[in-house]
Amino acid sequence: MRKVMKKAFVLLIVLSLILMLFGCAQKNDDSESLIKSSSVSDTLSSSQDTIGAWEKVSLGENSGGVNTLVTDKLIAYNSGSVFVSVDGRTFNKVLERDGAAFASLYAAGSKYIMTTADSRWYLWMSDNGIDYTLHTDNMGYYYGMNGITYAEGKYIGTDSSGGLYLSDDGLTWSTHKVNQLSFFLDDTLYQLVYSNGKYYGMMGSALAIASNISEWKTIKPDLPHGCTMTSLVVNGDTVLVSTYNPNNLYILEGEALIKVEDIPAGYYNKLVFSDGFYALRSNGAVYYSESGVNWNELFASPADVNQLFHSMEIFNGSIYLFDEKGTVYSRSLTD
Repeated sequence: MRKVMKKAFVLLIVLSLILMLFGCAQKNDDSESLIKSSSVSDTLSSSQDTIGAWEKVSLGENSGGVNTLVTDKLIAYNSGSVFVSVDGRTFNKVLERDGAAFASLYAAGSKYIMTTADSRWYLWMSDNGIDYTLHTDNMGYYYGMNGITYAEGKYIGTDSSGGLYLSDDGLTWSTHKVNQLSFFLDDTLYQLVYSNGKYYGMMGSALAIASNISEWKTIKPDLPHGCTMTSLVVNGDTVLVSTYNPNNLYILEGEALIKVEDIPAGYYNKLVFSDGFYALRSNGAVYYSESGVNWNELFASPADVNQLFHSMEIFNGSIYLFDEKGTVYSRSLTD
């Protein structure tokens, strides 16, 4: 009898252990199921492409720090890639770095010209902004181009040494004398713009202006040493520039740059003109003005306050903001 009871007791213990193990296994299965569900939920949440009235899309890996321009296309580029959108919703990578790093892309005349930073003689050129050809011959300029515009039947360019150049086709450049002395300006000239018979450009802490490309003058706001200009926009005779250190916005009045008081002091990364003037603050806030004098906040930042925004464009009735991570935020201007 004792033996039978002992066997029954052992059997009971074994059965209990089996049940416990089965229960643990079932519990573990449920836990894994919960973890998988949570993971799927997080993925769905992170893939949402709207933030209020803003739509959001990523340009993909290694797409941070982009610059932009608008023609009949919306184009974003950084040192390694060029992304193009024809509808403002889908971006396609049309060009990838092959050797020299990309510097700046210009839409000038009938050409798209991509300058490079690593070589004196590299240019990528396109007729449509999508298909590019690399040109590596000695094209006549000395250092990488950092400003190109088109006016009066000529391409006009400057390089990082302050040299000024002319070209009929955007490929072969000849030096041009400035102020009848040499082909060197006083400093490097950036972001060349032609409007109403005048040339404009940023030159360190000064605005450079010329009625013809041989005679340049500079206008400096009353700013401390170390101030630099960051963005320039011209519409007709209205000229606006933003500055860094201090971070302000200035408007050209006659022969003087006057600080715009009707906008918060801040670092404005990009100024553009469409139906009026738009100013992008580095935190993503957008300000609007019809005249360049009186400003209102149009949109608050669509992202976290610590997010840095690099560029802005107006395209097909919508506004586009580009942040430091390669994310594009867009919304209609009529909502």
